[in-house]
Amino acid sequence: MEELKSCPVGTLYSEVNLQNHIFALELGEYGPADPRQPNTEFWQNKMKIWDVNEGTAIMRVCTSCHFADKTAEMQDCIIEGPGGEFKESDLPLNPVWAEIDGLPYYYCTRWNMTINPLRTCNGWQPEDWEPDEDEDEEHSKNYVEKALTYKPTTGMASAARRALKWKDEGRRGGTRVGLARANQLVRRENLSESTVLRMYSFFSRHAVDKQATGFSSGEEGFPSPGRVAWDLWGGDAGESWSKAKRDQIMRRRESK
Repeated sequence: MEELKSCPVGTLYSEVNLQNHIFALELGEYGPADPRQPNTEFWQNKMKIWDVNEGTAIMRVCTSCHFADKTAEMQDCIIEGPGGEFKESDLPLNPVWAEIDGLPYYYCTRWNMTINPLRTCNGWQPEDWEPDEDEDEEHSKNYVEKALTYKPTTGMASAARRALKWKDEGRRGGTRVGLARANQLVRRENLSESTVLRMYSFFSRHAVDKQATGFSSGEEGFPSPGRVAWDLWGGDAGESWSKAKRDQIMRRRESK
Protein backbone atom coordinates (compact mmCIF):
# COMPACT_ATOMS: atom_id res chain seq x y z
CA MET A 1 0.00 0.00 0.00
CA GLU A 2 2.84 2.37 0.86
CA GLU A 3 4.36 1.79 -2.59
CA LEU A 4 1.08 2.67 -4.29
CA LYS A 5 0.77 5.91 -2.37
CA SER A 6 3.96 7.26 -3.94
CA CYS A 7 3.04 6.42 -7.55
CA PRO A 8 1.27 8.87 -9.90
CA VAL A 9 -2.13 8.12 -11.37
CA GLY A 10 -0.82 7.41 -14.89
CA THR A 11 1.12 4.40 -13.61
CA LEU A 12 -1.86 3.03 -11.69
CA TYR A 13 -4.52 3.09 -14.40
CA SER A 14 -3.97 2.06 -18.03
CA GLU A 15 -7.08 3.94 -19.16
CA VAL A 16 -5.72 7.19 -17.67
CA ASN A 17 -2.35 6.60 -19.33
CA LEU A 18 -4.10 6.00 -22.66
CA GLN A 19 -6.37 9.03 -22.38
CA ASN A 20 -3.50 11.35 -21.46
CA HIS A 21 -1.54 10.08 -24.47
CA ILE A 22 -4.47 11.12 -26.64
CA PHE A 23 -4.47 14.57 -25.00
CA ALA A 24 -0.72 14.89 -25.63
CA LEU A 25 -1.19 13.88 -29.26
CA GLU A 26 -4.03 16.32 -29.87
CA LEU A 27 -2.78 19.29 -27.86
CA GLY A 28 0.99 18.80 -27.78
CA GLU A 29 1.62 16.94 -31.06
CA TYR A 30 3.47 14.19 -29.21
CA GLY A 31 5.49 11.90 -31.48
CA PRO A 32 6.89 10.78 -33.86
CA ALA A 33 5.25 7.44 -34.61
CA ASP A 34 8.61 5.69 -35.12
CA PRO A 35 11.62 7.59 -33.74
CA ARG A 36 13.97 5.35 -35.74
CA GLN A 37 12.73 6.82 -39.04
CA PRO A 38 13.68 10.26 -40.52
CA ASN A 39 10.21 11.75 -39.81
CA THR A 40 11.12 14.80 -41.89
CA GLU A 41 7.67 16.42 -41.79
CA PHE A 42 7.40 15.93 -38.01
CA TRP A 43 10.73 17.60 -37.30
CA GLN A 44 10.14 20.42 -39.78
CA ASN A 45 6.98 21.25 -37.89
CA LYS A 46 8.90 21.30 -34.59
CA MET A 47 11.56 23.56 -36.16
CA LYS A 48 8.84 26.12 -36.98
CA ILE A 49 7.20 25.89 -33.56
CA TRP A 50 10.46 26.23 -31.64
CA ASP A 51 12.19 28.51 -34.18
CA VAL A 52 15.35 26.38 -34.21
CA ASN A 53 17.38 24.51 -36.82
CA GLU A 54 16.93 20.81 -37.55
CA GLY A 55 19.92 19.68 -35.51
CA THR A 56 18.62 21.46 -32.42
CA ALA A 57 15.07 20.24 -32.93
CA ILE A 58 15.95 16.55 -33.09
CA MET A 59 17.90 16.86 -29.84
CA ARG A 60 14.81 18.06 -28.00
CA VAL A 61 13.43 14.68 -26.98
CA CYS A 62 11.77 13.42 -23.83
CA THR A 63 14.96 12.04 -22.31
CA SER A 64 16.38 15.59 -22.03
CA CYS A 65 13.12 17.30 -21.02
CA HIS A 66 12.43 19.04 -17.71
CA PHE A 67 9.16 17.14 -17.33
CA ALA A 68 10.67 13.64 -17.71
CA ASP A 69 10.91 11.73 -14.43
CA LYS A 70 13.67 9.14 -14.83
CA THR A 71 14.21 8.25 -11.17
CA ALA A 72 14.56 4.67 -9.95
CA GLU A 73 11.43 5.16 -7.83
CA MET A 74 9.41 6.14 -10.90
CA GLN A 75 10.79 3.18 -12.84
CA ASP A 76 9.43 0.92 -10.09
CA CYS A 77 6.01 2.58 -10.41
CA ILE A 78 6.02 2.06 -14.18
CA ILE A 79 7.21 -1.53 -14.04
CA GLU A 80 4.95 -2.63 -11.19
CA GLY A 81 1.86 -0.47 -11.75
CA PRO A 82 -1.07 -1.48 -13.99
CA GLY A 83 -0.71 1.76 -15.94
CA GLY A 84 2.82 0.77 -16.86
CA GLU A 85 1.45 -2.20 -18.80
CA PHE A 86 0.18 0.25 -21.43
CA LYS A 87 2.32 0.46 -24.57
CA GLU A 88 2.23 3.26 -27.10
CA SER A 89 1.62 0.68 -29.80
CA ASP A 90 -1.79 0.26 -28.08
CA LEU A 91 -2.85 3.74 -29.20
CA PRO A 92 -5.79 3.68 -31.65
CA LEU A 93 -3.65 5.01 -34.51
CA ASN A 94 -2.98 3.95 -38.08
CA PRO A 95 -0.20 3.17 -38.75
CA VAL A 96 0.49 1.50 -35.41
CA TRP A 97 3.15 3.28 -33.37
CA ALA A 98 6.48 1.54 -32.99
CA GLU A 99 7.84 0.02 -29.80
CA ILE A 100 11.61 0.07 -29.47
CA ASP A 101 13.08 -2.89 -27.60
CA GLY A 102 15.65 -2.10 -24.94
CA LEU A 103 14.49 1.44 -24.19
CA PRO A 104 12.95 2.20 -20.78
CA TYR A 105 9.77 4.17 -20.37
CA TYR A 106 9.96 7.43 -18.43
CA TYR A 107 7.10 9.41 -16.88
CA CYS A 108 5.99 12.84 -18.09
CA THR A 109 4.85 15.06 -15.22
CA ARG A 110 3.33 17.54 -17.66
CA TRP A 111 0.96 15.12 -19.39
CA ASN A 112 0.76 12.53 -16.58
CA MET A 113 1.70 9.56 -18.75
CA THR A 114 4.52 7.17 -19.56
CA ILE A 115 6.76 8.29 -22.41
CA ASN A 116 9.28 6.92 -24.88
CA PRO A 117 12.59 8.79 -24.34
CA LEU A 118 13.05 9.34 -28.10
CA ARG A 119 9.70 11.06 -28.64
CA THR A 120 8.83 14.66 -27.79
CA CYS A 121 6.02 17.24 -27.77
CA ASN A 122 5.54 20.96 -28.33
CA GLY A 123 5.87 21.57 -24.59
CA TRP A 124 9.49 20.36 -24.37
CA GLN A 125 11.64 22.33 -21.93
CA PRO A 126 15.34 21.87 -21.05
CA GLU A 127 16.12 19.97 -17.86
CA ASP A 128 17.25 23.15 -16.07
CA TRP A 129 14.11 25.07 -17.09
CA GLU A 130 12.30 27.18 -14.50
CA PRO A 131 8.93 28.87 -15.11
CA ASP A 132 8.68 32.65 -15.32
CA GLU A 133 7.60 34.35 -12.12
CA ASP A 134 4.13 34.98 -13.51
CA GLU A 135 3.69 31.41 -14.77
CA ASP A 136 1.91 28.82 -12.66
CA GLU A 137 4.02 25.67 -13.09
CA GLU A 138 1.37 23.40 -11.60
CA HIS A 139 -1.15 24.68 -14.11
CA SER A 140 1.41 24.20 -16.86
CA LYS A 141 1.87 20.56 -15.84
CA ASN A 142 -1.73 19.64 -15.32
CA TYR A 143 -3.95 21.92 -17.41
CA VAL A 144 -5.01 19.14 -19.79
CA GLU A 145 -5.86 16.72 -17.00
CA LYS A 146 -7.93 19.34 -15.15
CA ALA A 147 -9.85 20.35 -18.26
CA LEU A 148 -11.68 17.02 -18.46
CA THR A 149 -11.63 15.72 -14.91
CA TYR A 150 -13.76 15.62 -11.78
CA LYS A 151 -12.69 16.31 -8.20
CA PRO A 152 -13.82 13.85 -5.49
CA THR A 153 -15.72 15.20 -2.48
CA THR A 154 -14.52 15.30 1.12
CA GLY A 155 -17.11 12.64 1.98
CA MET A 156 -15.54 10.28 -0.55
CA ALA A 157 -12.09 11.02 0.85
CA SER A 158 -13.31 10.27 4.39
CA ALA A 159 -14.76 6.90 3.35
CA ALA A 160 -11.57 5.96 1.51
CA ARG A 161 -9.42 6.99 4.48
CA ARG A 162 -11.55 4.80 6.76
CA ALA A 163 -11.18 1.83 4.42
CA LEU A 164 -7.41 2.26 4.20
CA LYS A 165 -7.27 2.21 7.99
CA TRP A 166 -9.25 -1.03 8.01
CA LYS A 167 -6.78 -2.50 5.52
CA ASP A 168 -3.87 -1.45 7.71
CA GLU A 169 -5.60 -3.33 10.55
CA GLY A 170 -5.63 -6.47 8.39
CA ARG A 171 -9.30 -6.45 7.35
CA ARG A 172 -10.27 -8.43 4.25
CA GLY A 173 -11.86 -6.85 1.21
CA GLY A 174 -10.94 -4.88 -1.86
CA THR A 175 -8.39 -5.37 -4.63
CA ARG A 176 -5.20 -3.68 -5.70
CA VAL A 177 -7.26 -1.43 -7.95
CA GLY A 178 -9.48 -0.57 -5.00
CA LEU A 179 -6.43 0.37 -2.92
CA ALA A 180 -5.13 2.61 -5.68
CA ARG A 181 -8.55 4.21 -6.08
CA ALA A 182 -8.76 4.90 -2.35
CA ASN A 183 -5.39 6.65 -2.40
CA GLN A 184 -6.61 8.82 -5.27
CA LEU A 185 -9.72 9.75 -3.31
CA VAL A 186 -7.81 10.51 -0.11
CA ARG A 187 -5.58 12.89 -2.06
CA ARG A 188 -8.68 14.20 -3.86
CA GLU A 189 -6.97 13.85 -7.22
CA ASN A 190 -8.88 14.95 -10.28
CA LEU A 191 -10.45 11.88 -11.91
CA SER A 192 -10.84 11.30 -15.63
CA GLU A 193 -14.20 10.58 -17.28
CA SER A 194 -13.22 6.95 -17.77
CA THR A 195 -12.43 6.63 -14.06
CA VAL A 196 -15.79 8.16 -13.13
CA LEU A 197 -17.52 5.63 -15.38
CA ARG A 198 -15.55 2.79 -13.81
CA MET A 199 -16.64 3.97 -10.37
CA TYR A 200 -20.26 4.04 -11.48
CA SER A 201 -19.87 0.51 -12.84
CA PHE A 202 -18.27 -0.70 -9.61
CA PHE A 203 -21.09 0.62 -7.42
CA SER A 204 -23.73 -0.75 -9.79
CA ARG A 205 -22.21 -4.23 -9.58
CA HIS A 206 -21.58 -4.21 -5.85
CA ALA A 207 -24.78 -2.63 -4.53
CA VAL A 208 -25.86 -6.17 -3.56
CA ASP A 209 -23.02 -6.25 -0.99
CA LYS A 210 -24.97 -3.78 1.14
CA GLN A 211 -27.47 -6.55 1.92
CA ALA A 212 -24.85 -8.81 3.51
CA THR A 213 -24.44 -9.07 7.28
CA GLY A 214 -21.56 -6.97 8.54
CA PHE A 215 -21.96 -4.19 6.01
CA SER A 216 -23.51 -1.76 8.51
CA SER A 217 -22.01 -0.60 11.79
CA GLY A 218 -23.23 -2.62 14.77
CA GLU A 219 -23.73 -5.82 12.80
CA GLU A 220 -21.73 -8.96 13.46
CA GLY A 221 -18.63 -9.11 11.29
CA PHE A 222 -18.50 -5.35 10.65
CA PRO A 223 -16.76 -4.24 8.52
CA SER A 224 -17.48 -7.02 6.04
CA PRO A 225 -15.17 -7.50 3.03
CA GLY A 226 -17.89 -5.94 0.90
CA ARG A 227 -18.02 -2.87 3.14
CA VAL A 228 -14.23 -2.47 3.03
CA ALA A 229 -14.28 -2.65 -0.77
CA TRP A 230 -17.25 -0.26 -0.93
CA ASP A 231 -15.50 2.40 1.12
CA LEU A 232 -12.24 2.02 -0.80
CA TRP A 233 -14.17 3.38 -3.77
CA GLY A 234 -15.66 6.27 -1.78
CA GLY A 235 -18.58 4.65 0.04
CA ASP A 236 -22.15 5.94 -0.23
CA ALA A 237 -20.80 9.39 -1.08
CA GLY A 238 -18.89 7.89 -4.00
CA GLU A 239 -21.93 5.98 -5.19
CA SER A 240 -24.18 9.05 -5.40
CA TRP A 241 -21.38 11.24 -6.79
CA SER A 242 -20.39 8.79 -9.54
CA LYS A 243 -24.02 8.38 -10.61
CA ALA A 244 -24.53 12.14 -10.84
CA LYS A 245 -21.28 12.63 -12.77
CA ARG A 246 -22.03 9.67 -15.02
CA ASP A 247 -25.42 11.16 -15.92
CA GLN A 248 -23.71 14.49 -16.61
CA ILE A 249 -21.16 12.84 -18.89
CA MET A 250 -23.85 10.94 -20.80
CA ARG A 251 -25.94 14.07 -21.32
CA ARG A 252 -22.94 15.95 -22.70
CA ARG A 253 -22.00 13.10 -25.03
CA GLU A 254 -25.57 12.79 -26.31
CA SER A 255 -25.74 16.53 -27.03
CA LYS A 256 -22.71 16.45 -29.34
